Amino acid sequence: MENLSAAVRTGGRARSTNSRLRSTAHVRPRPRLLTDARGVMLSANLDACFMIDLSEHSLCGKRLGLFVAREDRSRLEEALHRVLSSGVRTATNLRIRTRTGRFQHVQMQGNPTNDGVVWLVWPLIPD
Repeated sequence: MENLSAAVRTGGRARSTNSRLRSTAHVRPRPRLLTDARGVMLSANLDACFMIDLSEHSLCGKRLGLFVAREDRSRLEEALHRVLSSGVRTATNLRIRTRTGRFQHVQMQGNPTNDGVVWLVWPLIPD
């Protein structure tokens, strides 16, 4: 009986730990880039650097469009224009190119700031 009670307590703890992990999954840091009004990167967090496989120093000062598939660059420019002209959050799906040339399908959400645009990046699973 005592062993059964211990197993139930342990299982209960495991379930509560799993529930906590699931409930905090949405708080995980996301790749985040700050660009100016021309799309030049001003800063990048560690997750963004990891995704593109370059250091923040290597990314800053370069146009974000350099790391977007050629076919998707006009979509990025349109999103940048919408964010800056309307002042509201705008999302677009495109492909980010890593240092090694591999493409990652992402959704980029642009949020206007006083300094430019903060881009939050969500990796997508391609169809």
